[in-house]
Amino acid sequence: MAALVALALPVLILSAGLVIDVAYLFWMRTAVQAAADFAALAGAQNVDLEALAQGQRLLLVEEAAADARHWARLNLAAHPATAGYQDAALVEVVVTNAAPGAPARQRWTGRLLTDPTVSVRISLRVRPFLIRSLVPEVEVSALADAALLEKADPLE
Repeated sequence: MAALVALALPVLILSAGLVIDVAYLFWMRTAVQAAADFAALAGAQNVDLEALAQGQRLLLVEEAAADARHWARLNLAAHPATAGYQDAALVEVVVTNAAPGAPARQRWTGRLLTDPTVSVRISLRVRPFLIRSLVPEVEVSALADAALLEKADPLE
């Protein structure tokens, strides 16, 4: 029995480490996605009010990008899974003032945009806890968009 336990113990320890690390990476991925979602929403609130008064839906590009970056880092710092990574995270923001008559392609996905949109991509490199010898680093990333719609349909 002791020999069987001695043979099975390393496999059990490695399996437990893998389960813990994978669960941690999923938790971290959820936190990064939430930070990207909130950052895109924060950036999309920078509406050009002068253009809106003239009937044009536009975003203030510099302000939207700055707000999105700022809120992405704040949200990364606030979550326990990503609190130590906010400075190492790569936060990319693209503000596209698209319109139905002048559509544009989303830079990372190629999706057609017909509304002013703030796109945020966050990626960071993470070192797993227990399986570092097998996987030294893993990239955790998320992408989010927030658009300034002309008329929101409550059913969409």
